[in-house]
Amino acid sequence: MARERGASVFMVLHTALVALLTRIGAGTDVPVGSVTAGRTDESLEDLIGFFVNTLVLRTDTSGNPTFAELLDRVREVDLAAYEHQDLPFERVVEELNPTRTAGRHPLFQIMLVLQNNARPALELGPVHTAPEPIMERNAKFDLFAELEETFDPQGQPTGIHGVLEYATDLYDQATADRLAQAFTLLLNTAGTNPHLRLTDLPLTDPAAQQAQLAAWNNTTRTYPPTTLPALFEKQAARTPEHTALIHDNHTLTYRQLNERADQLARCLILRGVGPERIVAVKLPRSVELVVALYAIHKAGAAYVPIDPSYPQDRIDYLLEDAEPVLVIDERTYDSLSTQQVPATVRLPSPGETDPRSPAYVIYTSGSTGRPKGVVVPHSGIVNRLVWMQDEYGLDADDRVLQKTTSSFDVSVWEFFWPLAVGATLVLARPEGHKDPGYLASLIQRKAVTTLHFVPSMLEVFLQHDAARGCTGLRRVFCSGEALSGDLARRFHSTLGAEFHNLYGPTEASVDVTHWRSTPLHTDGATVPIGRPVANTRM
Repeated sequence: MARERGASVFMVLHTALVALLTRIGAGTDVPVGSVTAGRTDESLEDLIGFFVNTLVLRTDTSGNPTFAELLDRVREVDLAAYEHQDLPFERVVEELNPTRTAGRHPLFQIMLVLQNNARPALELGPVHTAPEPIMERNAKFDLFAELEETFDPQGQPTGIHGVLEYATDLYDQATADRLAQAFTLLLNTAGTNPHLRLTDLPLTDPAAQQAQLAAWNNTTRTYPPTTLPALFEKQAARTPEHTALIHDNHTLTYRQLNERADQLARCLILRGVGPERIVAVKLPRSVELVVALYAIHKAGAAYVPIDPSYPQDRIDYLLEDAEPVLVIDERTYDSLSTQQVPATVRLPSPGETDPRSPAYVIYTSGSTGRPKGVVVPHSGIVNRLVWMQDEYGLDADDRVLQKTTSSFDVSVWEFFWPLAVGATLVLARPEGHKDPGYLASLIQRKAVTTLHFVPSMLEVFLQHDAARGCTGLRRVFCSGEALSGDLARRFHSTLGAEFHNLYGPTEASVDVTHWRSTPLHTDGATVPIGRPVANTRM
């Protein structure tokens, strides 16, 4: 193939490497380092000394080219670099002046070297000599592929072998082994069918792929069947006097919130609210909103959130489609909260609500047509919340900021996760989620430890000077949009909190995958969506 395309063996290997890197998420602008002997001048050929120079070979892999097309691009890149191989690498770095990071190479993190000359024999008379490899214990790059062509006694090439050196703070041996195997498989496949496009080149053989998918999807965990009100009531019994809710200067303990929700739930039952019924909640972010949501569940019903800021025609459509038994707006709430309830009105016990019954109905945005209601059962959202607690472990010192509009599914875990495990819920003021200065102030004043951003709002937040003052944050979650590597890098340079990327459709109980971003894993164009959550297959 190299001869057919007017390329060298190194160029074919270089093409396979950048194809692999693109396939595993490195983006389409892929810089790879290599070296030249630095002996272009004939007078240096027999001179003893180290003249090696470093080259940066930057390849554009965009457009899903075939392997042959990508080889043509690599050939042009490599030949252009060879034309300027005498320019010292140090001069290139000096001129470009890239941002320096301790422990990171300034222009590339992956090195490829091919030794394609037969090793000379060292003859010392009767003394037998053989090369002894020296193992380096400190990796100079994230990945270093050092390959060598082998030759028979007549000087004919017999194959290529090599080693893959990797940084152990980024990769474990199993991952490095998979990368080496993927590189070999990709190269072998492209050698026989160079007209395959990058996305069609296999990275694992079918048997290994099935085994990997089985291991990847081995997420089975056994969680006892329960419901959202049952989780909250158990926690309220454990920590009745702990602060459950903070809104401006108002606070409610678990006991107070439980009592208010019980009282409102009895009023709802008198209005015909019960199992398999839906109640529309048209309230701004407030203590009353939280009480209403918990009361609806205590009455055995499901809620459908209606954002009061929606256009009237959208509100009318949602109410017509959902057919709620009751609409709780500010006027209705005031009326219910002052209603006298007969002592004979009994609340369902936590165990009476079927975990398979609906917990809430969230309507999609309708960007591709009319909004569609998604019914999520208690079993689905409880699985999501219990997994989240297992994975991230809120405790009594944690404070979770509720700032997502209730009509978006992220709000569900904001409302119900912290109060199921003994943490505190902090409510942002209505429309406060749009103001980065207010959010930064609230995070600091109320000692918020946990919150969520959509990436576009996170970008605005990080640009605000006050963001750096949010040093009490422990964990930040992102979802709702693709998370770019650039934004992840800015996050890590601004805040010291854990950073988690979540992904999932509303139909699957908010999220189905998770990925923890770290400062050492932000080189790609986008941050991975990660692995499936508990009891979920991808």
